[in-house]
Amino acid sequence: MSALRRQLMRTLQQQQHRRPADPAAAALQLRVAAAVRDAAARADGASAPLPPPPREVEDALRRAVAAGWCDQVARRVRSAAYVARVAEEEGRKRHAVRYQPCDLDEEVYLHPRSSLHAAAPEYVVYLQLVRTAKRPYMSGITPIEPAWLAACGTPLAALSPPLLEPAPFYKPEADAVLAWHDASYGRPAWPLPRAARPHPDAPARAAAFASALLAGRVLPALAALAPALVARPETAGRRELAGLPRVGELLSALERRCVDSRAALVAAWRADPSFLRPQLALWVAKPKQQLLGKLWPRLLAEAGAA
Repeated sequence: MSALRRQLMRTLQQQQHRRPADPAAAALQLRVAAAVRDAAARADGASAPLPPPPREVEDALRRAVAAGWCDQVARRVRSAAYVARVAEEEGRKRHAVRYQPCDLDEEVYLHPRSSLHAAAPEYVVYLQLVRTAKRPYMSGITPIEPAWLAACGTPLAALSPPLLEPAPFYKPEADAVLAWHDASYGRPAWPLPRAARPHPDAPARAAAFASALLAGRVLPALAALAPALVARPETAGRRELAGLPRVGELLSALERRCVDSRAALVAAWRADPSFLRPQLALWVAKPKQQLLGKLWPRLLAEAGAA
């Protein structure tokens, strides 16, 4: 209970010993005292420390802060090892930690009394700068992960063209072909972890999807065909090998129908249940051709196109 509430309760208790002669006034005093006691009890209960949120909730909140204040991101100037070494050498003396903002031409500081001083995260978001006679200090600080900035801080994030290496890949959870990009952030162009984004090039998407399809990453039932394949599934992803009939015809069929996702494949099969069967047959050894025929109804059923 706060000092103000304690003082108010004492005053009411003292007044109860000197109740007014008017019964109505006395009854009102009792109701006020009861209301104050109830409010104090509720306030005391509400002020109890809350348990920390689950990690996924905490990360979602930190991501939201990074997105909302993407122009107030700062990066620690010195390495974590340097900050720890200085703290050890100086004993109990604590120094402000220098940070570089993403959109300012001056350095800002993490105050020695900040609860984050010991950790000194590499990347933080600050809500405001408190300028003293000595230096500007960050206030309202939230630690963030640099990998989030390519998505959360899109106005200040810069992505390279799609990289050839690592190669594009099909991601089942997103049902999309993604490409890797080098990423940087802010005016200082801080290097960020590589970011995966939907590939902008249709032929490249078709090639990566063809490889994933043959490997059973699009439809797990197709993995049963692996022992019968005449070449590794990754071969289908190499467009420079399109001169080989099994590679060129599969890629051409996918590109003609704009099929580079499971959803697009299902739509194509609903229109034509035999779509891709001749092209996939080119990948199966002749003695094993009957395996593809037996597997075909299962593939359509698994895709929901039967």
